[in-house]
Amino acid sequence: MKSIRGTIPAHIRQQVTHLRVLEDALRDCLPADCCSHCRVAGIFGETLLLVADSPAWRSRLHFYSDRIISHFSHLGKSPVHRVRIRVAAGAGIQPQPPAPRCDPPLRLPAQAAQGFASLARATEDRDLRKALERIAQRASKE
Repeated sequence: MKSIRGTIPAHIRQQVTHLRVLEDALRDCLPADCCSHCRVAGIFGETLLLVADSPAWRSRLHFYSDRIISHFSHLGKSPVHRVRIRVAAGAGIQPQPPAPRCDPPLRLPAQAAQGFASLARATEDRDLRKALERIAQRASKE
């Protein structure tokens, strides 16, 4: 069986290694509770791009921007003068069940209800007749 390492191009392996170094540097300068909620996406020019797993963590990480810039500038590998923090697509958004419907029951004018009742009496199809009778029962009581 062929090793997977040999199938990955060298430039991809270098990029992964570089990202691991950046991740380690980020872990060294952030509190432990923040580390599990963000990842390094890369350095683009002089901007370090981080990805947070929710808008709340994005806000919290902004408080550490100066510390991150200072830490990365002491590493000397890549000049970082700015930190941008994005929220991962779909992160922090939990699907919500639809709200239960609380519409008031439909009320028909009395004349319309009489028309449905008459139509129900004239209908031979049993299921349709029952449906028309249920509609006729929705007459307004005004």
